[in-house]
Amino acid sequence: MTREQFVQCCIMGGCDYLPSIQQVGLKVAIRLFGKHKDIDGVILHLQTNKSYKDRVPAKYLEALKRVEALFFYQTVYDSRKHELVPL
Repeated sequence: MTREQFVQCCIMGGCDYLPSIQQVGLKVAIRLFGKHKDIDGVILHLQTNKSYKDRVPAKYLEALKRVEALFFYQTVYDSRKHELVPL
C-alpha cells in the first residue's frame, strides 16, 4: 500500500475534515484498496454496490481529494525562519 492509499484509507475511515461513509471503517477501506487498487475504483465500487450505494454522499470523491491535499500540502509557520514551511 502506498502512502497516498494509506492516507485515503484513513480519511475514508473517518477524520475531522470529512464524515466517513456508514459501515466503511479502516478494515473495509484497506480490503477495498487491496481489491480495487485506487480511490477511483474503491468509490465506484461503493457507489454501485447495493449495500453501500445509498450511503455514499454525492461528490464524496471530490471532497476526499480536497481533504487529501490538506494532508499532503499543509504548511505551518516556522518561528525560527519566520515563514511558512511544508509540514
